Amino acid sequence: MDVKEKKMLQYLLCYAAITAAAVCAIAYLCRQPTAANDSSATGYVERIESTADRAAAAIGDGSGRIDAAEEALDRATATIDRGQKAAADNKERIERLQNIIDGCVKRNQQATELVKRIKDTNRQGAE
Repeated sequence: MDVKEKKMLQYLLCYAAITAAAVCAIAYLCRQPTAANDSSATGYVERIESTADRAAAAIGDGSGRIDAAEEALDRATATIDRGQKAAADNKERIERLQNIIDGCVKRNQQATELVKRIKDTNRQGAE
């Protein structure tokens, strides 16, 4: 699942939990033997509304945190992509430098051999 699907699933689960809590509260209130005490019913309704408000605020807060996490994930992904591109560029540069070094080593060996031949020729001429 990608991040958006997880976010949608979290919203649905939160809404389902709120709905279930509301249904349970209504069922509990309906099972009361009498409605003689309106103040207790009003208290229940106020508590249910208060709980629903807190749940909605928690969902909003969670949504904001999910959005912030998605943005951080996008930034991290972009940073990783830039790092991988830089690594690939550096690999190419290192390969070019290695070719240059190999050429220098080869030329250095040729120069060393040439100096050796010159010294040998000078020794033979001096003899």
